[in-house]
Amino acid sequence: MAELPLATEDAMHRRSAALVFADVVGYSRLMATDELGTYARVVALYHNVLKPAAERLGGYIGELRGDGALLEFADVHQAVQWAHAAHMGAAATGSAAAPPLVLRIAIHMGGVLITEDGVFGDAVNLTARLQAHAAPGGTVVSEAVAHALRDTLDEPLVDLGLLRFKNDERPFHAYALGTAHSALQLRRLGELPSIAVLPLSNVGGDPADAYLAAGIMDDVILSLSGLRELAVIARGSTTAAAGGQQADPVSAGQALGVRYVLSGSLRRAGPAIRVSTQLTNVETGQALWADCQSGRDEEVFDLQDHIVQRIVAGMAPNIRASELRAALRKRPESLTAYDSTLRGVHLIYSLDKETSLEAKAYLDQAMAEDPGFPLPMAYSAWWHVLWIGQRWVRDVAAAIAAATNLSTRAIALDPGHALALSAHGQILSFLKHEHEAAMVFFDRALESCPNHAFAWMWSSGTLAYLGRGAEAVARAEHAVRLSPLDQARYLFDTRLALAHYANGDLEATVRFSLRARDENPNFSANLRFLAAALGGLGRREQAEAVVADLLRLEPDFRLSAYERGLQPFTDTALRERFLSDLRAAGVQP
Repeated sequence: MAELPLATEDAMHRRSAALVFADVVGYSRLMATDELGTYARVVALYHNVLKPAAERLGGYIGELRGDGALLEFADVHQAVQWAHAAHMGAAATGSAAAPPLVLRIAIHMGGVLITEDGVFGDAVNLTARLQAHAAPGGTVVSEAVAHALRDTLDEPLVDLGLLRFKNDERPFHAYALGTAHSALQLRRLGELPSIAVLPLSNVGGDPADAYLAAGIMDDVILSLSGLRELAVIARGSTTAAAGGQQADPVSAGQALGVRYVLSGSLRRAGPAIRVSTQLTNVETGQALWADCQSGRDEEVFDLQDHIVQRIVAGMAPNIRASELRAALRKRPESLTAYDSTLRGVHLIYSLDKETSLEAKAYLDQAMAEDPGFPLPMAYSAWWHVLWIGQRWVRDVAAAIAAATNLSTRAIALDPGHALALSAHGQILSFLKHEHEAAMVFFDRALESCPNHAFAWMWSSGTLAYLGRGAEAVARAEHAVRLSPLDQARYLFDTRLALAHYANGDLEATVRFSLRARDENPNFSANLRFLAAALGGLGRREQAEAVVADLLRLEPDFRLSAYERGLQPFTDTALRERFLSDLRAAGVQP
């Protein structure tokens, strides 16, 4: 195998290369379970498979990063051959004592900087970040690699759409190689509701407006792709299918084979800009939702962000409702994993104990139907959080472990799954009081899907626990703007109440808590914040009535046990004020 070229500061140079980044899935968890055994297996994989395969194909391993490796090849075809060999070698590491090692692999091509310390450059960073978007056992490639492979590759390429990386605003188009893993992805994408976002019709014809129309469409595609509940058609296909400026959404949808189409127009009148959009069900021709937003030239960037948020907020719940209606008409034996997930989600928020058990049964059915589908795992993790919060669980430690297992499994299957990342953040924050660690997962969720309402909502609660009240209010308000008609609106209003409590506005806490109680009187957490706010305001009679409602839901609720367990505030002054306000409300010690 070629030696890594060394270079002094004067002799450093650049060259083009095909870069590969490979990572062992779940390495930290494996090391925690069996440190010596895992280390031995990884080292054996490196010496017996990864390194010899690189030598055979003319590449070299430029850097080892614990459980990952960066490789350089002169040609993308060599890189793909190495990826196949690496996956096959990893699959052969299993035994009766341990499952096989699994790799995530990314391939990109671009210029690299060679120095005496190694290989550097923007292409290296992008390859490492791209690797996180490969599913276990899968290989993802950049658009440049996909174009280089198209005429010679026997296996299909699965379009993953536009990705967004941390601290990098550039949209990054990626594809999955059609391995067995990718075939599973294709099957699952066929079960998800599919949508095409057509180019906005530029009514005025000004070429400058065409850039704004394209930017809005790109942002909508990016946000919808991040939801992971929709199969979103890439821009290249929708642009070709649209044909003219006034493409018929039903015809375009039929040509693309999708169930839903978003279409619209951009119209200018002097400095004023008006964007109209409509969501159409291709099968029925019915318009499910429509919206119109206006702004001015000087606020074009804010207008673009606002329009994208409005579109995602309006489309996602309408598509979910349409799919749910279809799922409810199906016979139980004909439900797909996605159908079962929808039925479970429909029931999960009722907070009636028997109905909630029925929700779990549907989610369990979905996971059994498709063990590689992360969506029901993420919702099932959240189901456990709700049960613990309602104090319906006898063995809290076991329930926390189950929730954590589900969320980490979902993230392992899809590292960019915003709901799974958010659910894991909520588990860390609400159940384990690891608030700073939770914010890392919320940030990852928002990197993947900047308009994910639950990520904004749950992270608001965590900021409140940390005593960052003003930030918590801002995030909670943003979450409501992203999902104003959410089925779980009581959760959003409860987070608004919590945020205002942390920010010292008890009147606002009462206002939003009362609204949440009207929406769902069985949510225990909301009643705790309402009782505390009323106690803090000196409204003892009203507070005692709320405490009585709380005790009907949790007959054994006592302040001392709550303080030792679910009491979430880590800011000392805020925690003491919260407990004092609960005592003032009449909660027994």
